[in-house]
Amino acid sequence: MRWRKISLWTSLILVGTIVLAGVWAWTTDLGVFKPQVERWVSEMTGRDLRIGELSVDLAGSITVVAEDVRFANAQWAEPEYMLSVARIEFRVDPASIFNPPIVFESLGIDDAAIVLTIPESGDPNWQLDWADDDPAPPVLLRDARVSDVRLVYDSAERPVPLELTIDSATQRLRHDGFLDLSAIGTLSGRDVAIEGEIGTWGALLAARDIEFNLFGRFDTLTLSADGRIDDLSRPVQPTMNVEADGPDIDHLTRMLGLGDQGFGTIAIQGGLARRGDGMKLTLAGNLGQTRVDVRADFLSLVDLTRIDAEVRASG
Repeated sequence: MRWRKISLWTSLILVGTIVLAGVWAWTTDLGVFKPQVERWVSEMTGRDLRIGELSVDLAGSITVVAEDVRFANAQWAEPEYMLSVARIEFRVDPASIFNPPIVFESLGIDDAAIVLTIPESGDPNWQLDWADDDPAPPVLLRDARVSDVRLVYDSAERPVPLELTIDSATQRLRHDGFLDLSAIGTLSGRDVAIEGEIGTWGALLAARDIEFNLFGRFDTLTLSADGRIDDLSRPVQPTMNVEADGPDIDHLTRMLGLGDQGFGTIAIQGGLARRGDGMKLTLAGNLGQTRVDVRADFLSLVDLTRIDAEVRASG
């Protein structure tokens, strides 16, 4: 009887402690653990992480707000930080952590700078020494808002760095289950705009039968694509239509920082379609003064053992 009472009181104390710990975590701003977060990320990646202000709220969804975030560059690279963000805020569905994909209900990024560099020899600056080799779980983003982001990409083989700025970008979930996408910015100082839709949300969660319809304007070049992805993790027989049009190929190569590469229009049409039990790829048109014509028949993207292809280029 005595041992039964002791066991009962011990259980009550344990349950009470767990409940109090849960209430404390639920009602307390866990941003107080900022030094531990910085140290953990630094140890996992081999790079210093600095956070000016951090707020973590577990009430309802998991909400994280961080300001003045700086992630160190590789020792050999410039500038000092590979990534810096004035403010980032995101909200995560806690249930999705235990049942991936992990769903980010919202994401906001303001005033960020990213520098990506490939040296003449060795690993690029984004290659990290992860202490954990476990693969990352899949992630889905529902609503997003991004403003004032600058990305610079450079390598020893490029004549000039490539600079992308995102003035604003948004993503929102519509009532019909599709995600609306839009972004405006510049690439090498030339205007860029992208819009489109992808979904449905249920298909994205299942990672199967995902439909998309995208349109982009890159300076004078327009690019459109629509189709369906049967399996996001391992596409077997996806379908797609693509079209690209532009008045001068030099407009594209200059925007990509490659200088003048000839002259002539861009007019390309193509697609990937199901044909019987197999697939058919077509791509035809001109790139500058070069006329291209590609046709191929095969079983699927995961079985290319039997492929009948014809490629022609002239000009």
